[in-house]
Amino acid sequence: LALAYVLLAIKEDRKCWYAAILSSALYIAVFYDARLYLEAGLQIFFIVLAFLGLKQWKSKTKEKESKIHYISLKKHLTLTTLTTCVAICLGFIIAQNTNADLPYIDALITCFSVMTTYLVAEKIIENWLYWIVIDAVACAVYFYKGLNLTAILFFLYIILAIRGYQKWREILNKKLQ
Repeated sequence: LALAYVLLAIKEDRKCWYAAILSSALYIAVFYDARLYLEAGLQIFFIVLAFLGLKQWKSKTKEKESKIHYISLKKHLTLTTLTTCVAICLGFIIAQNTNADLPYIDALITCFSVMTTYLVAEKIIENWLYWIVIDAVACAVYFYKGLNLTAILFFLYIILAIRGYQKWREILNKKLQ
């Protein structure tokens, strides 16, 4: 289901959001069991954002269709600064109040994943670049935690994110011509 989400998102297929909902629902238990509480909670946000994605991607008409686009460097700097600050605060709270493993890294993965899923829903092309970094960090964490199948899945996500970026750039370049 998780792979289906990414593959369908690359194709701009609205069904990707249904796969995201089901995959996230299953991953709540996996991450909770691994004491990655923020990532378990992240799955709830993914489900909420998947419903946003469904809404954003619902129209098939050209004039209403959400279009792939870039955002400014200033917006990226604002987003990454705010997301990092929230992650540090969240990491501190989790470190002080739970037995979570890797609370700051967990918080960074979680916060940036929420931000980046929003970028996917808005069809901002740079989402794929964020996913490459997020998935690389997550892959290392999952191997460290012994979640080897999930780590392999996230390694595949890195490859798919590279392909997603290439595909969306091709689509965007055709629309700009």
